[in-house]
Amino acid sequence: MARILVTGSDGTLGRPLVAELRRRGHTVTGCDLHHGADEQGIRADVREHRQLERVMREAGPFDYVYHLAAEFGRLNGEEYYETLWTTNVIVSTLLRSIVDPAAESRRVVSREELKALLAMEPDEADVTTAEAEMIDKIFDLGDTTVREVMVPLIEVAMLPETATPGDAIALVTRRGFSRIPIYARRETDIVGVVTAMDLLQRGADGATLIVGESFASRLSAWDIEADGSLSNRRVWAPLAHGVDGICIDAHGAVWCSTQTGCERVREGGEVTRTVPHDLFGFSCALGGVDGRTLFMIAAEWNGYENIGKGPRTGRVFTASVEVPGVAR
Repeated sequence: MARILVTGSDGTLGRPLVAELRRRGHTVTGCDLHHGADEQGIRADVREHRQLERVMREAGPFDYVYHLAAEFGRLNGEEYYETLWTTNVIVSTLLRSIVDPAAESRRVVSREELKALLAMEPDEADVTTAEAEMIDKIFDLGDTTVREVMVPLIEVAMLPETATPGDAIALVTRRGFSRIPIYARRETDIVGVVTAMDLLQRGADGATLIVGESFASRLSAWDIEADGSLSNRRVWAPLAHGVDGICIDAHGAVWCSTQTGCERVREGGEVTRTVPHDLFGFSCALGGVDGRTLFMIAAEWNGYENIGKGPRTGRVFTASVEVPGVAR
């Protein structure tokens, strides 16, 4: 059996891979940035040459290295591209320089070998079909050219710099994008980007504060003046099942935690979607790789006098939604 190092062993891809390799009888050392419960794991930052050398010295030598301590996903690529370059490119080169080049076996495993490992029947591995498909798609991206995935300039949703916030809100609502390029004299002269968060924080005419009033069972709104004061209090939306934690999506609708689940509400009170569950909703947030996962925190509610008493009933539910959260 082989001695194997898996970097990023506590990550989305690393955990199932470590489990499957150990099930096959290999000796696997996991390496991750954070402390974990794995007794055969080592905490190390793979970006640091000294820490990598310590891993090799204390747990090596290794027959194979699966380097999974890397960034993936569109949002990570856009917002954390320096980290992506470091972990995906520089660390791969660093690993090859540290692993014994004189060994007969090739120590750094290629993507083809990892894909072959996952190309098995569901009952042959602990890796789920969804996890295997995720890894395949990540690797296939490396064979894709920019031309294959780019949007032709004529089809890009953008606005001139003379557009109003109202124009931008209308375009975000119509096209569903959370970032809109802004151009000056012509479409090729991009001068900036406006995000849905910018628009939601400022509104079409100014900033707006939206608050969930639990006991009044409604969403209330205030205009935020230039000096930070609040004015023009109004009912943004009445609610039938109470409200606790809220979050907003890229189209300006508000997801509300209620006594019966989670509701997506537009200004005026129109409920466009309900995600029911049998517990009392306390909080919600939009996240995930593409921002289209609704996370809901809920628990049994037996009154203030019983807080902290009895069994723990807290749960986190998830649901897929069409409109993503607001990019930050």
